[in-house]
Amino acid sequence: MIHLLILRDRKPGHYKKSEAIAQAITRSRPATTSRLDVRMKFAAYHNLLKLYLRQHRTLPGLTWLKAIYRLPHGLPDTPDLIISSGGKTAFINAWLAQHYQCPNVFIGDSRGISNEYFSRLVVHDDQHPQDPRFVTAPIPTEITSHLLKRAEADYLTGKPAPFAQTSHWTLLVGGRSGGYRYTRADWSDLANSLPVLAARFNIRWLITTSRRSDRICEQLLSTPEVRRSVDELQFVRTDPRRIYNALLARGSTIFCTEDSGTMLTEAAATGKPVVSLRPRKADATPALDALLDYYVHRGQMQRIPLKDLIRLDVPSLTAHAVPDANESLVEVSARIQELLPAAA
Repeated sequence: MIHLLILRDRKPGHYKKSEAIAQAITRSRPATTSRLDVRMKFAAYHNLLKLYLRQHRTLPGLTWLKAIYRLPHGLPDTPDLIISSGGKTAFINAWLAQHYQCPNVFIGDSRGISNEYFSRLVVHDDQHPQDPRFVTAPIPTEITSHLLKRAEADYLTGKPAPFAQTSHWTLLVGGRSGGYRYTRADWSDLANSLPVLAARFNIRWLITTSRRSDRICEQLLSTPEVRRSVDELQFVRTDPRRIYNALLARGSTIFCTEDSGTMLTEAAATGKPVVSLRPRKADATPALDALLDYYVHRGQMQRIPLKDLIRLDVPSLTAHAVPDANESLVEVSARIQELLPAAA
């Protein structure tokens, strides 16, 4: 039996990718998984480490690691494989792999640390076709068809029969993040569009927000005009129900504000058409831009400014479903397991 070690920062959008890969591996062979929460003592250490590696091209000793990271429970037991995502985990991923002399996986762009420190890098672009360390695939996610079917079945329990027969679209609402800023005008554009589109496409809305969704957004989505076209409205700030996966399962088309790469990836993992919605002030990071371009290029996603959403009609809804959207995770798992001893 092999042992997997997941390094986690404080961002679910990062460590959920690692969990998805670990789950894919454990579905194909016996394995145990442990998790190490990692946090730098000072954020400035991140840039200092990048500067150090540019000058020395080798990782410093283990004593430095303990000085830079908070490790209240010390180092974990020796793993057979280390997995992580998120720039703040890249250094400790490489550091521990060097210490334990074991293979390691990083999901995304290693940003500031040489690719040579990683056994596999899982990316969604194909800029390194000749480098065997790179695995090109959609961003890993825990969303699977089995999980969605189970979530939808649980959600429909107790619902009246007409609800299950209704055509639904799902809306995932984020909020301020990075270069994305939402004004009252942006949220008004969204709220005004919902009843219009519901009537135009003969659907009803299932809506969930995030902890970044502000109170102006909640206020405008709560108006009677919007409510008349909505069958589910969850404000996660005050409603703790775990229905996110069920709403992904129920909606035949998924709309998602563009600020969250995690929500966009999870929406795309359903294989359904996805429409991303951007506010007037939207400055995507290179990583988010590449992610959006990936899904747009394969035809599953289209990008729409919030101010233009109300004009969406049948001819202009061009996003289409993609079968087996998350099946590539099996291939990713197989490529990673090439690093490990053969299963007994």
